Amino acid sequence: MVTVYKKKDNTLKITLPNGISLMKFKAPDELCELLQNSNGYYILDIVGRANKNEWMGHVTPQIFIEDYEIIDYEEGWF
Repeated sequence: MVTVYKKKDNTLKITLPNGISLMKFKAPDELCELLQNSNGYYILDIVGRANKNEWMGHVTPQIFIEDYEIIDYEEGWF
């Protein structure tokens, strides 16, 4: 699932099926639009830094995306 939070800058959040969130702060508009408006799925290589998110006593794993590359796209996955 892809979510974009827009305030001052784009924050891109990709939630994986295993519950890990991938976060990209100051994400480019093009990347946000590409991932949000997809009719399929993208394969990405991601370099990131592991972190934990603590909110209201609940702790979840997350990765801060530092760099990425779009490797492939498959139409109609969903």
